Amino acid sequence: MKKFRHDDDKGFILLEILAGLIVIGIATPLIYSEIENWLNEQLYQSAASHADAYNTAARNYIADNNATLHNGSLPANFTADDLIRKGYLKQGFNHSPFGQSYITGIRRNQTTGRLEALTCSTGGQNIKEDGLRSVAGQLPGLGGYIGKNGTATGAFGAWTDKPGDYGLTCSAGHIAVVMTGDDLQESDRLYRFQVPERPELNQMHTAINMGGNDINNAGNLNGQKATVKGDITSEDGWFITRNNKGWMNTTHGGGFTMTDSEWIRAVNNKGITTEGELKGGKVSGGTVRSDGRLSTGEYLQLEKTATAGASCSPNGLVGRDSTGAILSCQSGVWVGFESYPVGSPIPWPSATPPQGYLLMNGQSFSCSRYPQLARAYPGCKLPDLRGVFIRGWDNGKGLDGDRNRQLLSYQADQSGVYHERGGWLKGHHSGMPYWAQGSTTEMRPKNIAFNYIVKAS
Repeated sequence: MKKFRHDDDKGFILLEILAGLIVIGIATPLIYSEIENWLNEQLYQSAASHADAYNTAARNYIADNNATLHNGSLPANFTADDLIRKGYLKQGFNHSPFGQSYITGIRRNQTTGRLEALTCSTGGQNIKEDGLRSVAGQLPGLGGYIGKNGTATGAFGAWTDKPGDYGLTCSAGHIAVVMTGDDLQESDRLYRFQVPERPELNQMHTAINMGGNDINNAGNLNGQKATVKGDITSEDGWFITRNNKGWMNTTHGGGFTMTDSEWIRAVNNKGITTEGELKGGKVSGGTVRSDGRLSTGEYLQLEKTATAGASCSPNGLVGRDSTGAILSCQSGVWVGFESYPVGSPIPWPSATPPQGYLLMNGQSFSCSRYPQLARAYPGCKLPDLRGVFIRGWDNGKGLDGDRNRQLLSYQADQSGVYHERGGWLKGHHSGMPYWAQGSTTEMRPKNIAFNYIVKAS
């Protein structure tokens, strides 16, 4: 009886094994299908990433060469190999996981004038339609694919386009990506080239920090202000300012400016000093001072006139009178530069003395007006030289009979005897000449009458 029960258990085990094999047989294809789908999806994701990398490089290339492309013949195209050669795409990116490469066509939108581009993958292994849809859905932007009719279609049918409008011929089973004008021209990058009618693409909206690097080969630099920490050097040009400005040192408040067409002015009326030499055709100003010698290679012209005997200040001034004669300020009075010292009697052939002179008629004069003359004649009175001769002062020589005579003293005339040869004595003194008193009261030589004048100042 125990043996019979053992045989029944073996039957049940066989049934269980058979059922398990049936389940495994049914599940295995499903598992293989899921694994295959997962692997394909990984492949599609890789293809989408690869296409996006190419598309980014293509967008940068078009942005950098926008002006050239605008001005060139369109439609135009370039390939992955072109982008690798020009440095926009890394080596090894010319083929996708499906062995496909890329070509991009560019056209001009006839309405807006902006550039538009379409990229198609080329060659390699055709991608199944469900794979194309998967890749298109994973591409950033306007991803799509090429259908059986050769038309580019966006993911989920979002857009359609004709490759022929871009100068392209694209085949079914390949990826397609559209780049519009906004994608190509409006970016955060500063465009290196001018884009017609799009000046904003060459405008910065923040400061540029060069990090201590140079800006070379610039043409004109236009702006509001420039601040530098070093020198500003011009090799063959001018430092040019306009209007009423010029150069200024803000530390000391000095500089140079022009406010009219005639004069260069020192800012804030600052002085100008140099150990060198200043040259010019003409120097004009208020007071000209030299701490050293003042010399001229031609003549010194004094325009303002002074009057001899008039007051002046300070002493040492040099001027001229109305006739051009040189005057100097001495003791507060304008005095001429004649060689005669003040107080010297001078014969003068006129009844009227010249300016700055007085007749010597025995008159008194003003000591305050003629201080130099007062030093020569302390009593402030001139000798009267009318009708008299001037005699040298004896000064102890003994020729003058008046041994006590003083300077400027008057001496009356004195008649003397003279040798008379017209008479001879008679008798025992016969033939001897005799002396006799003359009848005149004065003895004089031949003479010409002059007025005596004196230099008063």
